[in-house]
Amino acid sequence: MHLWYKIILGRNGGMIMNEMLGSRIKELRNAKNFTQEQVADRIGVSRQKYARIEKGVNSITRVYK
Repeated sequence: MHLWYKIILGRNGGMIMNEMLGSRIKELRNAKNFTQEQVADRIGVSRQKYARIEKGVNSITRVYK
């Protein structure tokens, strides 16, 4: 396992990675001038669940069934 991977995952079991990914997703959404609701509808989740993805609370892998 690479050192950077160990540092990012750390004790949080991937929580920091989820936050980093969520932040990047939010940046991309804002760059395209989409609302959370527009993206949520497009990927088939509620706006609330999508907001939790952007905050890093929900993992993206949990979105898909």
